[in-house]
Amino acid sequence: MRDQQQQHIWAAQEQQNAEIAASNRRASRESAAWDKAHPEAADRRGLFWLITIAVVSLILLWAHYGPIIRDAIYGA
Repeated sequence: MRDQQQQHIWAAQEQQNAEIAASNRRASRESAAWDKAHPEAADRRGLFWLITIAVVSLILLWAHYGPIIRDAIYGA
């Protein structure tokens, strides 16, 4: 009885995984088609990630070196 329940659960999970994989493939095709039709959006997306990485890098640098710089300016 328990093995049948486990097999039923696995079959349902396999079905769900197959549906998710099909949905991901469809979304990937749609995304590629949209990117091809709108190349300027890809440029903006690249710029967004460039700015995001730069801002995060500055925050991390300030978190590390900020106290050192503050102590150098105002004296420890």
